[in-house]
Amino acid sequence: MKPISLKISMVLGVLALAACGQTTGDRALSGGAIGAGAGAIGGALLGSPAWMGMMADVLGRRVVALGEHEASSRGAALLALEALGLLPDIASVPTTLGATYEPDAARHARYEEGITRQTRLYNLLVATSKTD
Repeated sequence: MKPISLKISMVLGVLALAACGQTTGDRALSGGAIGAGAGAIGGALLGSPAWMGMMADVLGRRVVALGEHEASSRGAALLALEALGLLPDIASVPTTLGATYEPDAARHARYEEGITRQTRLYNLLVATSKTD
């Protein structure tokens, strides 16, 4: 894999974790709606099964495509309804799910090696820049 592809994949993995951590009720990473050890992905990645599979490999966990193409807008609307008292329990609203992508252990290990290498190089760079 070319270095730029690895970097893009790692960045997307970090972004996916951040996105999953902000889902309604923290259900994506806690497994409430889609099962333990899984993450839910929406947005532009839904249009590419290859990128969805890559996300599963980078994260090392099952990734489930959200059935909503505007999941963030839907989540914001649901949170607003709950805040207004018009929706008694946001967790009771069903979540539409799409395809499931399982991680490949060998590819995940390669990404982990890349992350370790990048972290080591970054730390070396930061340490060097502090002494200049």
